Amino acid sequence: MVHHSKPLVSIAVNFKPDHRVSVALDVGKEPLGSVDFLFDNNLETLLIAAIDKLLKKNRIDPSSLNKVKIGGVIDKNSLAYRIARTVVRAIE
Repeated sequence: MVHHSKPLVSIAVNFKPDHRVSVALDVGKEPLGSVDFLFDNNLETLLIAAIDKLLKKNRIDPSSLNKVKIGGVIDKNSLAYRIARTVVRAIE
């Protein structure tokens, strides 16, 4: 009996300087797309919209996400990081 493991479906939230964020979707090692945006006080709305857009465009069910990571230039004590972590936890 051969077991076929599901491919790793991952989202990477990458904070950049000057309130910029890049959200990337990968299946296995293959990048499927990314969305970049600037945020002010609307990070949670933009982050959820970016993730939804990437998943819908690639016809991926949110429940098939295996990994969501947050990285880049961000203070882990900042409100922006905590908001991103909350969004990630809601997806997982």
